[in-house]
Amino acid sequence: MRVLPALLSLAVLLPCAPLAGEEHADSRVLAAARAADRVWQQRLTLLYQDLAAADAATRTTAMQRLADLGDTAAGPRIAANLDPALRAPDELIAGVAALANLKAQGQVESIRRLSAHPDERVRLAALNAIDRLGSPDDWRPRTTDDTDTIRRNAVANEATLGPAESTAVLVQGLKHDRDPVTRRLCAYGLARLGDRAQGPALTEALTDPDPGVRRTAAEALVVINYTPAIPYLIRALEAGAADTYLAAALDRLAKHRFGYDPRATVIQRQTVIDAADVWWGEHAAELGK
Repeated sequence: MRVLPALLSLAVLLPCAPLAGEEHADSRVLAAARAADRVWQQRLTLLYQDLAAADAATRTTAMQRLADLGDTAAGPRIAANLDPALRAPDELIAGVAALANLKAQGQVESIRRLSAHPDERVRLAALNAIDRLGSPDDWRPRTTDDTDTIRRNAVANEATLGPAESTAVLVQGLKHDRDPVTRRLCAYGLARLGDRAQGPALTEALTDPDPGVRRTAAEALVVINYTPAIPYLIRALEAGAADTYLAAALDRLAKHRFGYDPRATVIQRQTVIDAADVWWGEHAAELGK
């Protein structure tokens, strides 16, 4: 049953003849409101019945439609349906999404229990829902999760929690996480936090085996204006990391155009490196601290 056709059908309940007085108009409105409420309650009753249906497809559809209706009273009923011992992962994911869409803050604990589910998709859905409901701290224990996707989300979320809470987690991930995408997110998170004291960790990442991590670390160094990294950027280019992004980061951080071109010959590139070393010798006292 859909609401719109049901509401349109209310016209048959109203008298067709024009009414003269305001009192009669109010009576029509009241009659329509009562009829609409009956339709609404009937639909809720049917959807609640569908939550107890034998097949998962009907239950999943009911949860999604209850969320679309936006009735927060449906939250406890949906949460009661999310028993991990009885429901498959796809149904649990749909239920968690429905609770998030309903903004059912009162069901955070029910969702939190699913954040330890053995299926990584359920864990990720639960953590995302908790985050949407205003409890981002739940991501913190997941920075060491076995699943790359969950760790990526966890370290990305750290940058929103403030430097005191997040810096150590991001630095640890940048240095030691096995997944290069997660390490990039850690470098990006440190840039967002803007803590210049983390310049050494980002500088060390210029030697990361993954070019994406090196690039993100270089750009993060520019964001936090960590000028002591300038000679390390020069060395990274000299070591063969002929990367346009690293060269651009060097220019931006030094506020000087060195003219390094990754497509140039080895001799031409070395000439630029030598000139950059001379430039740094002239500015190290000023920019090296």
